[in-house]
Amino acid sequence: MVQNSGMRIKPGSSTNASQGTPYRRPGAQLAKTPSASTDQGPSRHQTDDASVAYPADVEMADAEREEQVLIVPESTLRQTQVTAPSRPPRPFNDHSPSSAGFFAETSDRHRAGDSSPSGTLQTATDDFGIYRSYKPPITPSQVSRSDLEEAESPPQTTRSFWPYPNISSFLLGNWFWGSGGKSRADRENLVKGVLLHPEFVVNDIRGVNFNAIDDKLALLNDATEHDPALPDGWSKTPLQISVPITRSKPQTFTVSALHHRNIMNIIRDTFRNHPSARSFCYQPYREFQKKTTTQGKDERLFGELYTSDAFNSEHEKIQQLPCVDSYPKAIAALMFWSDSTHLAQFGQAKLWPLYLYFGNQSKYERGRPTSHSAHHVAYFPSLPDNIKDFISTESTTSAARPAVLAHCRRELMHAAWKKLLDPEFIFAYEHGTVVQCADGVTRRLFPRIFTYSADYPEKVLLATIRDLGKCPCPRCLIKKDKIAALGAQSDCEVRTQSQREDTRSRREKVQKAQDLIAAGQGVTSTAVENLLADESLVPTENAFSTSLYAIGVNLFSFFVPDLLHEFDLGVWKSFFTHLIRLLNAIGTWAVGELDMRYRQIDPFGRETIRKFDANVSEMKKLAARDFEDLLLSSMPAFDGLFSSESDINEIIQDCLFILCYWHALAKLRLHTERTLELLEKATEDLGFHLRRFVAQVSQKIVAYETPKEKAARSRRRAKGKQQPVIEKDERKEKTFNMFTYKLHALGDYVASIRLFGTTESWSTQTGELEHRRVKGFWKRTNFRDAPTQIAATDRRVRYHERVLAKLKGSDSKRSSVKGSHEDVQPSEVHHRIADRGEPLDLPSWLKGLPHDPATKHFHSQLLDHILARLAGGHYEGKDTPFTDADRNSVAIRNNRLFNHPLLRVNYTTYDFRREQDIINLSNKRDIMLLADEDPTEGVIPHPFWYARVLGILHADVKDRRVRNSAWQRMEFLWVRWFGRDMDYPAGWRAKRLDRIGYVPDEEDAFGFVDPAWVVRGVHLIPAFAEGRTEKYIPKASIASDSELLGDWEFYHVNRFCDRDMFMRFTGLGPGHVHLFADNPFGIDVQANLEHREDEGHSVLEALVLPAESESESGDEETDLESDDLGPESEEELILS
Repeated sequence: MVQNSGMRIKPGSSTNASQGTPYRRPGAQLAKTPSASTDQGPSRHQTDDASVAYPADVEMADAEREEQVLIVPESTLRQTQVTAPSRPPRPFNDHSPSSAGFFAETSDRHRAGDSSPSGTLQTATDDFGIYRSYKPPITPSQVSRSDLEEAESPPQTTRSFWPYPNISSFLLGNWFWGSGGKSRADRENLVKGVLLHPEFVVNDIRGVNFNAIDDKLALLNDATEHDPALPDGWSKTPLQISVPITRSKPQTFTVSALHHRNIMNIIRDTFRNHPSARSFCYQPYREFQKKTTTQGKDERLFGELYTSDAFNSEHEKIQQLPCVDSYPKAIAALMFWSDSTHLAQFGQAKLWPLYLYFGNQSKYERGRPTSHSAHHVAYFPSLPDNIKDFISTESTTSAARPAVLAHCRRELMHAAWKKLLDPEFIFAYEHGTVVQCADGVTRRLFPRIFTYSADYPEKVLLATIRDLGKCPCPRCLIKKDKIAALGAQSDCEVRTQSQREDTRSRREKVQKAQDLIAAGQGVTSTAVENLLADESLVPTENAFSTSLYAIGVNLFSFFVPDLLHEFDLGVWKSFFTHLIRLLNAIGTWAVGELDMRYRQIDPFGRETIRKFDANVSEMKKLAARDFEDLLLSSMPAFDGLFSSESDINEIIQDCLFILCYWHALAKLRLHTERTLELLEKATEDLGFHLRRFVAQVSQKIVAYETPKEKAARSRRRAKGKQQPVIEKDERKEKTFNMFTYKLHALGDYVASIRLFGTTESWSTQTGELEHRRVKGFWKRTNFRDAPTQIAATDRRVRYHERVLAKLKGSDSKRSSVKGSHEDVQPSEVHHRIADRGEPLDLPSWLKGLPHDPATKHFHSQLLDHILARLAGGHYEGKDTPFTDADRNSVAIRNNRLFNHPLLRVNYTTYDFRREQDIINLSNKRDIMLLADEDPTEGVIPHPFWYARVLGILHADVKDRRVRNSAWQRMEFLWVRWFGRDMDYPAGWRAKRLDRIGYVPDEEDAFGFVDPAWVVRGVHLIPAFAEGRTEKYIPKASIASDSELLGDWEFYHVNRFCDRDMFMRFTGLGPGHVHLFADNPFGIDVQANLEHREDEGHSVLEALVLPAESESESGDEETDLESDDLGPESEEELILS
């Protein structure tokens, strides 16, 4: 337990050694009206024009009166209270994007600028200092958003609802196919979108045979004479593969069917007719943020694919191609995604879909499942079970071995891709295809494959390398026994100097191996292994190499890292599992304590961090989003559970901090040059701390497999044996495995972000969300022949999407199949409190709490706060106190306050988007404000102050001293202040979360805050290791954390709770440039870039590849991937 002597600095207080108190007294003067401006404007992730700053004063209440009224439940009555800080928080200028917004189209949101000496065209800077740099030639599509909306669309035919006889029957059919399972929202849409539609006539649907219409739509293939703009259809093609037979020639085996669509038809149809195509980007650019002379040179921003190095480089290449016509050349950016998924929790039904996304579309739109940006290209067939019978029949030596079946799976996958990469696609890849795009401009589009997102088993299948072989990475040739050197110089050299390339030598090796197999050699024969084993190649002809090698495309550059499977369900899951093993080694009490701690952590945000209800140590049915929540809350939860005498606790806390730090940087939606430097250094630190963890912790604590792991191992062993074997059931000793591909992949993120944009642009999470839609299709079938019936449903749904979009003439944000549901955007004002609340009679309420220290100074502090606000300030100054006469001049109408359950705070994020925090009085009640700490007073400055909201209030007030003054609404928050624990080292350099505690001084512990000064909500986690206390207020107080247990001694400020919060603590957010005049974190953040002393070779030499078989050493990764295929994981893979 930390001693009471620890210093806590209250907001607006200073140390006073002579008086023996560590608290700064109130500020010396009344705060004048600041020039702060609050968040304004609709939700957009960029701006077109300069934003206007709005004063955060009492006039904000006038704007808020127009908001929706919320009736406050009576249960919140006892929570109401107020506070007035002793010194005003620092004014903040959290600018919001302009109402013009920014879409991903080619239009320029900046004013035209001059050409630079390098030949690039630069736009003028916007209010955030952002400008674009274009490489000529600039295509005719470089028009403004308003011009784009006024441009004529491609010629439209007369309204046609074929095969529906009229609009009434179409509306009903569209409602039916609009979603997989009906809900209340669908019922509402039925009433408003169909039955009450002005053109709906009940008699028009009499006698309509909807089943016959469904059959026609299922057979729809490309355009018809009824409507030339209908979406393309599906084809069904059988595939043949060559099955190797030992000591015999390979035999041909036919797989039933590949369901697929023509890729070129998808490209032409999407760019010409899809509603989202009107906002596609055809002219790539690089984005920069202007810096002052003292801040250094302008900084490059990395976000969208069409601002990345790869897109700009390809665009410049196609501009150099010979011109065959006058059409402007542009790229159709292809981003593929594939993965197998179970369609139901029970049974064998599964689907292996291939999705196509277009990188010309903004990732913010593309990532929304409701935007329907995923284009279903193919449903891959799985290897049928009867192939084992075929091999046994043809082979005279043995049954089908696992190596032969794995070879057949590779052959089947690439046979399918050879069908997809047809001659038409290859011709367009070289020469382009002419398309009249949705914005009215005719272009010559060149398809370019930029990324292929998949989990590791699918990556090795597509890259035609061996699963967990000697060189397991699909991007470089690192040896498996060198993977543990993550972040070391040798590791970086391998990534840059030994990259995989599709060379003539590689193709010749594969061809020789295929010739040996054709001559009767086995797939894993010595002759084949001698050719391929060194680079972990396999004897399968790669479809991408066959089609694209001749035109200089390196297939291995497609396979980007996968944050969801490689970190959330990979490295972090493995580390968390090993921590549970260590706790089991300490004792079952430690595991129970961990479960209890997690259950006591409050949720945060709109499902950013969810409530932990189950025992986290059991890890039952946890999806990736659950493991992410466990990580973000892990430091306080594990703190103190391990012995501090042997430094184990410190080592584990360091590892947890650097895991959170790396994860936050890797998931940023907008990177800068400096954040990429931090990510690169964080990768180096992560490798160092994990190696230290293995080397030191494993020597002090012997860990064994958990009961869950032991049971799983027993099941696997029993499954692999004909008869049960009776043996001594002993637990297996376990260590943290650092020799996995997933750990190695963490070193490729910086290069991939520079090349393709930020991680969520090519994350597998986007495809996992599309799986939900496929499973909705499955529910509409009779549960037979999944690929055929789902393909038919996809035809019907795409038809309704297309006709509905034409009917409504809307853009992509209104093209949802459901109808006209718009996104609910945060309000333009900084905050919002409902017009009406639960009335609270002030004298009666105070009389009912006569001995509560929380309300002792409530009335006087409230009047002081109101006086300061009426005088034009926001906070009262303690050195110029108000007199009783001043307080008597304040009139509160009917002595009545109004209590509210919610406060909505809108803010601008680091990536220029508008978000909203909801503050309530139960489990999301903590706020942060800008601090005003003077470093000359001997206090290490911290940028924020923290408080717990006890009441969300408003009252009608006026100043009696002002003649004919009118009643005015005033809103305020009653808060309990937190102060920093100055004896606890925290921050980026210390690798610890900030620790705060309640201010002990009775008068300064509570106060009032103007809601306009709230930056946003904050996530506080109890410092469980320090326990609870009753030193400050009794448990029965209205302000106590718990009526039964009292207050927590300390809290930790979770700077990792979301990406915007993380960037506020780094001070590097491009959207936060108006928040701070100077970066208050500069010194501490820079410490992360300082070179650490070389750890030497001792630790690296201590980490050797476990002396196990190759398959056994990969058990951990195999188990992780098998979790991904479980229905409980695939159903809900939403990350914050």
